[in-house]
Amino acid sequence: GPFRTPTIVGTRPAGGVAGAWAMMQFLGSEGYQRVAAELMAAVDRYRAGVNAIEGLQVLGDPALAVVAFSAEGFDVFEVASEMQSLGWQPGLLQRPKAVHRMMSMLHAKSMQEYLRDLETVTARVRSGIAGPSSLRASY
Repeated sequence: GPFRTPTIVGTRPAGGVAGAWAMMQFLGSEGYQRVAAELMAAVDRYRAGVNAIEGLQVLGDPALAVVAFSAEGFDVFEVASEMQSLGWQPGLLQRPKAVHRMMSMLHAKSMQEYLRDLETVTARVRSGIAGPSSLRASY
């Protein structure tokens, strides 16, 4: 059917473009490259941390700052549900069933705490202590 939006910019408001322009003006090319390098180093540490947790594995070899992981032998949504109960907001994927994070420098600051909680929660799920999850990926 027809697709209509109530604004002249459709589904892509210009706020993101304006924000990106302002950040580039503030950081400059060298500043942007520095932040990007720091972020990708954090993503590498995050990927290694997830892969070090028994039963979890990062999916693929992500070249950007979106990282997904799945579980082997147990329901990764149970892990997501337990993480949510600790205050983390998991992103869910349907096929394959996985949890994802769109990493930013904000995630880098809390990474050790996140990975520590993820390891604890995963151990609980693997041992059967955690109950079944009611989470569903829908989009």
